[in-house]
Amino acid sequence: MFRIPNGIFEQYYEVVDSLYENENIGDTTNLITSSRTQCPNCIHGATSVYKTGGPIPFQLGVCPYCGGSNYINSETTEVIKLRTYTDKRKWIKVGNADIPDGSVQILGRITDLTKVMQASYMIFFPLSDWKYKLDSDPFPYGFGKKNFIAYCIKV
Repeated sequence: MFRIPNGIFEQYYEVVDSLYENENIGDTTNLITSSRTQCPNCIHGATSVYKTGGPIPFQLGVCPYCGGSNYINSETTEVIKLRTYTDKRKWIKVGNADIPDGSVQILGRITDLTKVMQASYMIFFPLSDWKYKLDSDPFPYGFGKKNFIAYCIKV
């Protein structure tokens, strides 16, 4: 039986990991996470009642800060490097998944898994300014399948 030395795996991980560090190979990806917080300007459940100490005082009508919704929607952006593949012939095999046309495969580090899974959408610069969303569960890939993750996304 042929046995592959452990050193080979470590070299593989180093080489693949360097693909995410190289400015000319990985794609700069903005992960956008949306959140919804309670309005700091009005009393929750009473959109026309000013909350003492709120940023925009008002007396009549709906809250000028949240427009009467009681919530403020906000987005945060985090930049990571991913590799993107639009040509299905170059994709990493991910089992028998039925992938719809127009999907893109992205490859990334497992250390970014939580960030990618929590993102509301992602934008790949300089590829486009389209908003992509996850379209599959993460799929580990590589020797030992412990350091890198593949996903499918769609516009």
